[in-house]
Amino acid sequence: MRGARQLNSSSVQIWRPICLRGGLGDPPTQQRYEPAVGQIVTPPQPSSFYRPVKGDTLWAISKAAYGGAGVKQGIYAIAGSSWNRHIRYATTGYESYQISGPQLQPAYSATDPLGAFQSGSAYPVLWIPPLDTRLEPESIYPSAAIPGPSGPSGPPGIGTKGDPGPPGPVGPPGPVGPPGNASEAAVANAVTAYLKAHPQAAGTPGPKGDRGDRGPSGLPGIGTKGDPGPPGPVGPPGNASEAAIANAVTAYLKAHPQAAGTPGPKGERGDVGPPGPVGPPGPIGPAGITTATSTGIPTAAPQSSGTLGGLSICGVLSALASRLPV
Repeated sequence: MRGARQLNSSSVQIWRPICLRGGLGDPPTQQRYEPAVGQIVTPPQPSSFYRPVKGDTLWAISKAAYGGAGVKQGIYAIAGSSWNRHIRYATTGYESYQISGPQLQPAYSATDPLGAFQSGSAYPVLWIPPLDTRLEPESIYPSAAIPGPSGPSGPPGIGTKGDPGPPGPVGPPGPVGPPGNASEAAVANAVTAYLKAHPQAAGTPGPKGDRGDRGPSGLPGIGTKGDPGPPGPVGPPGNASEAAIANAVTAYLKAHPQAAGTPGPKGERGDVGPPGPVGPPGPIGPAGITTATSTGIPTAAPQSSGTLGGLSICGVLSALASRLPV
């Protein structure tokens, strides 16, 4: 009874003896080809090795390898290959073909392609022969000596890193998860941390939004009075009438009564004004008695009531007026 062997992972073909069952007398010993990992392919193909999966039948394997027209001949070719004799054969499933065929059961080694029945829990490895010649693998692949024990591993090679390949297609979106329950503070902290680690470029400003409602007025501030500013420029002359100005001043003084100020100092005496107009003549008094003088001005008689030296006041004024220059 041979022990379990590791699956040949190299590209070197290996030959080793196995016992073929089903012959008369003692089973002969024959060198059999052991496939490398890369020679066990999927889907099954002619001139290659194949490890069945759950649900496989020899009919389905034959159809995949040889097509619909070669199913029956393919079954006979696979079942008749001596390389497949490490698998347990029986007539179960092959009654219509009247042959004994390999039973595809998960009872073989996963590492030894020539492992016997009940050597593990994997499905057996099948040889898919070419349909026209039905050659065994030893007739197709070159022979090689049975390798000795492996030598020590060499140092790992150091190669240059290749260029990255193109990105693969984006997969479909996954299902939406349940809503989170983070607090607003936790969300704000997470957003702040993300923006700090991934600063965003400033985008184009969006359109100006509507003006919001005016908020409540704040409390009046308390500050020191600033220095008065410089006087502004003189405005253009007004065009209000004197009556409108007077009414505006009167209304202002009425709304802001002014307190009487302290009288100012006495001003200087002004110049004598021009003589006023002559008043109307008074009533004529009684005739007086006049005497001539050297000056031509009548002398007054003894004064009496309503007269001046015997002359009436009206007469004196008339005499004076006649002598004033015109």
